[in-house]
Amino acid sequence: MKEYENFPCPYGGTMKDLFDTTPKHLISKIFLEEKVFQTWYHGRSVLIGDACHKLLPGGGEGAVMAMKDAVVLAN
Repeated sequence: MKEYENFPCPYGGTMKDLFDTTPKHLISKIFLEEKVFQTWYHGRSVLIGDACHKLLPGGGEGAVMAMKDAVVLAN
């Protein structure tokens, strides 16, 4: 997390300030694995939305991408 310490925090201060004031038991790291696949389907199953787009959780973008993917798939 050292590389993010000087980033400005949206609520004032820096990310280091936020890290320092957050109780340690609430801090966790999630490692995301990034891969590029040649196909996004198998048989009659297709990955759409946040299953195949790398997005931040909680942004609501996964649902939007799923709708866009469904339109592309249907057409």
